[in-house]
Amino acid sequence: MNLSEIIGKSFDVIAKRPVILVLCLIPAILRIVVNFAGLYWFWWSDYWTEFAEIPWDYMAPEEIMETVWDVIFEIAAVTVVVVVIDIVIWITAMVAFSMVIAMTAASLEGKEMTLSEAFRSISGKLFLIIIASAAVWIIVRVGICALCIGAFILWVLLALVKQGIIIDNLGFGESLSKSFNIARPNFFDIMLILLLFFVIKAGLGLTVFFLPFVGDALGYLVDAFSVAALTILYIDRRG
Repeated sequence: MNLSEIIGKSFDVIAKRPVILVLCLIPAILRIVVNFAGLYWFWWSDYWTEFAEIPWDYMAPEEIMETVWDVIFEIAAVTVVVVVIDIVIWITAMVAFSMVIAMTAASLEGKEMTLSEAFRSISGKLFLIIIASAAVWIIVRVGICALCIGAFILWVLLALVKQGIIIDNLGFGESLSKSFNIARPNFFDIMLILLLFFVIKAGLGLTVFFLPFVGDALGYLVDAFSVAALTILYIDRRG
């Protein structure tokens, strides 16, 4: 299949089995809830009012230090909660995308796969999937933070790691090697798939001006099409 056929096929697969999108609704809904909870805490809680009304000029140095440490502790506590919630949402998304891979592969074989069947098919590989996904995420983000152009190349070369684990039952190292081997001769096609859906997600993110804190959550639904397209490419080009 050429690139346009792969992308078209991904839309066909999801159109015939829209239940696939239900999987990605879970992290999307969680993200929307968390975003609105954060908005409520920031704008409508009394925390910032109380902080602004602290009479710093009339406090002894010991009181100022005690108050500052209290503020730091509260901010740190909130930060920890946010990080934990983000990790939970990320893991939920990885599980959902893994089920999308399984259901897309089954669809290409002409099989109907329910959500429960999809979960059972990946349940024994979840730990490896999470570890592999986290490793890829860290590798790419470290490259981005270092302003390294190689990070983009790694993003493309490592795009098929989960497919190798789920479809071909490969280990972590084997799935990395498989992803590299498939991605190298198909670099341009994988890059276009990733960029296409990235641009769509970025466009949805701009809807934050019209639908506050919803645009980024809708990106999980876009990712379902991206994962389906990459899965179809993996099966078609793995050789």
